[in-house]
Amino acid sequence: MLVWQFYGAEFGQQYFAGYLIEKSLAVDNVFIWAIIFTYFAVPREYQHRVLFFGVLGFRGIFIAAGASIIAIAGWVLHLFAAFLLVTGCRMLRHRNEHLDPEKSRALRLFRPYVPMTNNFHGQRFLISRNGVLLAAPLLAVLVLVEATDIIFAVDSIPAIFARQASGRSDHP
Repeated sequence: MLVWQFYGAEFGQQYFAGYLIEKSLAVDNVFIWAIIFTYFAVPREYQHRVLFFGVLGFRGIFIAAGASIIAIAGWVLHLFAAFLLVTGCRMLRHRNEHLDPEKSRALRLFRPYVPMTNNFHGQRFLISRNGVLLAAPLLAVLVLVEATDIIFAVDSIPAIFARQASGRSDHP
């Protein structure tokens, strides 16, 4: 309502359409996060903390960066579209396969370089044991949530900013 009031009806409609698109795209995130939380047996009371830091972390940064890049070089939107088509085809080919967080590239890169405990330590991402800083399993979950959110941000950028790149937008 505030967007409509301050920037006018057209921009208010664009904002609302973007909101609805982003909301519908967020449904797939929820399924992936549920798989990650189940795999790591993350207690329900810790899940909000991971999502808060995860989504707050990269999503806003990537959407802002994407908007800036598209404003400067609208042709980049075609790269995003190509990426989405390739990703969609890969998902279609592998649709009957079970998602295994253990096989994630992010987790495979994280584990060898970050010493980690096997047990949760409340909502803490890091703990100190005998003067050594260790990651709690919650940090590994956060890394996976961030990695998936980066991928999901790639679909948000073209969905939200396609109108801007087409030159039809006249919002501030």
